[in-house]
Amino acid sequence: MQFKHARIDSIDAMRVLAMLAVIQIHSPWYSRVNVTSLNTATIADQFARFAVPFFFVISGYLWASRSSAVGDYWPRSVAISKRVILIFFFWSFIYAIGPSLYLIRQEGLNSFLANILSVVYPFDPIRFLSAVLEGTKNHLWFLPALAIAALISGALLARGRELTLFVLATLLFAVGLAGSAYADAPYGFTSDFNFRNGPFFSLIMFASGYAIHRYGQGLALLPIGIGLAAGGFTLQLFETTWIHRQWGTPLLHDYIVGTYFFGLGMSMIALSNTRYLRVKALSSVGPLILGVYASHYYFVEHVRWLEQTVENPYLRGPAYLAVVFLLSLGTSFMLAQWRGTKQFVT
Repeated sequence: MQFKHARIDSIDAMRVLAMLAVIQIHSPWYSRVNVTSLNTATIADQFARFAVPFFFVISGYLWASRSSAVGDYWPRSVAISKRVILIFFFWSFIYAIGPSLYLIRQEGLNSFLANILSVVYPFDPIRFLSAVLEGTKNHLWFLPALAIAALISGALLARGRELTLFVLATLLFAVGLAGSAYADAPYGFTSDFNFRNGPFFSLIMFASGYAIHRYGQGLALLPIGIGLAAGGFTLQLFETTWIHRQWGTPLLHDYIVGTYFFGLGMSMIALSNTRYLRVKALSSVGPLILGVYASHYYFVEHVRWLEQTVENPYLRGPAYLAVVFLLSLGTSFMLAQWRGTKQFVT
């Protein structure tokens, strides 16, 4: 997502495509992914995995483009983090209203208060940390992860610790892999913590966006991006299958090694500003994609009637994506009209 930067049409267009991919992952058809073999739904899910890495890389690139000119990495990191966390709290509150009112109506105020208290008592560090890093709806994890990545990057770069940033990002990524996709491997480990959260996945992507801005000037981003994206996606398919065959691990993963190269390649394609992505119909709604991302899960949960309404299975999936996206876009557009809520969707 983009936070108050000059618009680049190809990035905004790719942002729309990435948002559709996110909706696909969260759709009812996600449950039809086969965790033991690469069926069509599984391959489609794998392809959609470029979306969140793309958002992180682009955020890092745009942050670097504003910070590096005068070297104010830390102030800009603090600024973007404050803004992101404010958005996180706003949407966490929005998603908490419905379930909270339902719980109060069904079980009374005491049950509601006990439900809130359960986050901290009896104290479970993993449960508490998950609540802090995810908020009240699962997809909101992206926002704290982005804020943490920006703060770490800003703190290290402000002190001239660029190499430390890249090493730390790589180590955290490796730990995240060992605790998630490779947990069943001899060098992996199991944990109740979801290593998708926090800096384990976000920092390497955000830092890579910085690296593209810092060292990518003059590179042929389009062909390199296409190569990385194609290679990363192929590696991702091979990797998931290999992990399953080696240790019986299910095929569903938030990220693996191939996901990094896949997301990086798609980001470079967007940054190339290729004419194939300068589509006004897509880029014109790019500024509202933050709001679409934040609000879409409400419609994901309430548009499942399409499964009974649209009988043709080949039309049902695209219809679902279109309806959820348009409803989320409409919500973002309306909120963007008011000064008090515009900051939460653009």
